[in-house]
Amino acid sequence: PDTRTLVTSREPLGIPGEAVWRVPALGLPDESTRMTLDNLEQHDAFRLFLARAREARPGMAIDRRAVEHIASICRELDGMPLALELAAARLRTLPLESVAHGVNGITRWKGSCRRAPLSRHATLRASIEWSFDLISPIEQQMLVVLAVFRSPFDTDAARAVAVAIDADDEAVDLIQRLTDVGLLHLDDDSGRYRMLQTVRQFCLEDESVERPHRRHVDAAHARFFASWCAEVGVGKHGIEHRPVVRRMPDVVAALDWARANDHHTAFRMCSDLAPVRSALGHGADFDETWRWLLAFDDEHRDPVWAEAVAGLLTTAASRCFDTTLVAAQLSAHLPAGPGRTRSWLERGTAMVPAFSGRPAQIQSYTAGLLDRRDDVEASIYVGFAAYMLALMGRLDECDPLLEQLRRLTRRHDTPFSVDSVGNGYAAAITAETIRGDLGLARDRSRRPVPTDPAFSITSAAALAHAALLSSDSETMERALEWATQGSFPLLQFLAPFTSCCRALLDGAVREAADHAGEFWDEAIAVPVWRLFALPLVNSALISAGRVDAAGAATVRAAVLLADMATAPLLTAALHLAQSQLALARGDLDIAEQAAITALETAQSHQLPLAVVDALELSAAVAERSGEIVVSRSLAERARAERDRLAYRFALTTVPGGQTRITAS
Repeated sequence: PDTRTLVTSREPLGIPGEAVWRVPALGLPDESTRMTLDNLEQHDAFRLFLARAREARPGMAIDRRAVEHIASICRELDGMPLALELAAARLRTLPLESVAHGVNGITRWKGSCRRAPLSRHATLRASIEWSFDLISPIEQQMLVVLAVFRSPFDTDAARAVAVAIDADDEAVDLIQRLTDVGLLHLDDDSGRYRMLQTVRQFCLEDESVERPHRRHVDAAHARFFASWCAEVGVGKHGIEHRPVVRRMPDVVAALDWARANDHHTAFRMCSDLAPVRSALGHGADFDETWRWLLAFDDEHRDPVWAEAVAGLLTTAASRCFDTTLVAAQLSAHLPAGPGRTRSWLERGTAMVPAFSGRPAQIQSYTAGLLDRRDDVEASIYVGFAAYMLALMGRLDECDPLLEQLRRLTRRHDTPFSVDSVGNGYAAAITAETIRGDLGLARDRSRRPVPTDPAFSITSAAALAHAALLSSDSETMERALEWATQGSFPLLQFLAPFTSCCRALLDGAVREAADHAGEFWDEAIAVPVWRLFALPLVNSALISAGRVDAAGAATVRAAVLLADMATAPLLTAALHLAQSQLALARGDLDIAEQAAITALETAQSHQLPLAVVDALELSAAVAERSGEIVVSRSLAERARAERDRLAYRFALTTVPGGQTRITAS
């Protein structure tokens, strides 16, 4: 009775008292994690691949590009040890880049990574084929049908595609059997099944596999995801988009099929995803869909087409497409009177003005969302409006929107923090930073990470700014982690801004100037951000002796500000930058006047950090003018405010290095 037997087996034995422990694949980080030289060997799959790669090619250099290739290989192979060893063995004859690009055909690779005692371990194909041959014909057919899924799937989705082989009634039993033999894997947390990429490749590409009619399988797959998109469009899946993001590979495939076979289904999928499309990534696929929509001539531009285009207008604008002409043409194809589709047109035409410091249209749009309780869209665009208003220093208008987001998250009992919906998280951090509540802004980094990876870069930039101003290295590191997650191409300029903040905190003057210049060049489509960051950009450039570059940025900023609506923070930022520049050039009268104007603006609009900056610039001017008593008086006032706010970063600079004005 006390006998214990440890058995390794392809599947459970099915005997009383059996306790099953499934051997998992080697550990891999979440896909949103950016791999670096520092963290690569912290994960089992990467560590095994590196060990075998170094055996195959001793002395192989591991630089940033190599890390990207290694991460791609290990993720594509799902951390399977045999697959990783086989891929590493290819390095004896191929460069790493070629192995990474060819890994999707690994089941066809001939030869073995090492001499194997069993023939089924000699190649990956042999291993999969051995397991495949041991299941029944209907199980084989079901596995091949399930290979249509690009992402984890549930039993409802499996039944939908099993129709192609008339197995929808027995789909659940077949899935259970395939899971028992290790050809499918169940995620206990999500209740979804997934197929290893190598098994999927075998099912789709191996000549020995008999396949059902592919057209029927693809059509069933597309019908299921078209129906699922309709549920997303009405908010059935809630406002937390992570499950939607995870299913996007299948949505992309279904939409690709619909574009080629059923235009109106494709149109409806586009419009159904409109409320959340901007948060879903897959930019290249979006670009292809957008160009496909615009390729229709007037004869085929019906109301269903117009609804799809209107729904995607905002995302197109954020991906730097020129939407002016098509937006003007849409109105004639849309239903008359107010409605959701008309509001999408309003939303699409409001984004660029908001980026340019004219938020009235986006404020009007979000007011309509809140009035009709359209929570799906409000979760994104109320946060966006709040963020733009915060960057402009219009906190009295920003605060009510943040409160609306708090109510929304309470209403839906979402599992993430109050302001982590869309850009609301970044708006909250930015508003607190502007008010001088730097500790509160930094504390947000200890709450759950923003749910939508598309928006994590905005939160990272806001947090990095707060970390720099308060000289908090721990918070800065957390911001850098967030900055490695996905984002729109339009927001990529925030990555060098975040890096600039880090370099300034570390005292790396030249590196900070390089990142500042990169940020300024890339942020061309978002003038609000250029002005918001201008004093920091000038501080980095001037400290590195790049006064002319700071001058060009300041001149351009003045032109941008002239085209904006009321923006007290940006007005103060421009005057601070003008004072920095004049001080660096030795134009003390101009530096003094600009600092005074910045101080007046900051005091009248309750911008305490800008007050400190303006006082210190004035003190620097007075010191350079020989007015030592005045300089000390101004510095003492600034020092008192600094201590109250725990504000640690100073804008006052001179060519060749940063000078902090103190009340000594």
